[in-house]
Amino acid sequence: LEQKYNLININYSDFIENYLDFREIANHLSDGIYISTGEGNTLFVNDAYVDSTGVSRDKIIGRKVKDILSEGKIYKGAVTLEVIKNRKRVNSIGNIIKNNKEVLVTGNPVFDEDGNIKLVVINDLDISDLIKLENKISKLQEEEKKSMEEIKFLRHKQISSKKFVFIDKRMQSLIRLVRTVAATDATVLKIGRAHV
Repeated sequence: LEQKYNLININYSDFIENYLDFREIANHLSDGIYISTGEGNTLFVNDAYVDSTGVSRDKIIGRKVKDILSEGKIYKGAVTLEVIKNRKRVNSIGNIIKNNKEVLVTGNPVFDEDGNIKLVVINDLDISDLIKLENKISKLQEEEKKSMEEIKFLRHKQISSKKFVFIDKRMQSLIRLVRTVAATDATVLKIGRAHV
């Protein structure tokens, strides 16, 4: 039984080393990954985090999150300390100071078997493209509103500039109704005899 256990343990260790290289996997993610201890000491940052912040690993690995934040040179809106304090997931909008890039920051605690926070895993999702897209949509909606108001104005102007010749009171009432309805997008159903 002990031989089987040792064989399984060797195979598991081999599997972990050869197939689940955490650093390699993390460095292939497009989101920034920041991992600290439960006390707030920086353990790991992936390539995307280094690229987006412009800070080399040797300037943050092993340092306390609190000290890094107090310098105010890398980041605004970090959530690591809040995750440690509240012991639950925290979401926030952060700002990378170097390039003024906005990111959605999600921090998650990782608990040990005794319920203590052993790690805090932070994910930074770049939302600057999303914000640009949102601004474009807002601008297009404003342009659409302006165009609709211009169309409404032109419809009204076209209807009111026409000179109709009539004497009948019913015809005056009908023309007033036509001018009112013409300024809208309402569908009109005409019923009655033709040529009258």
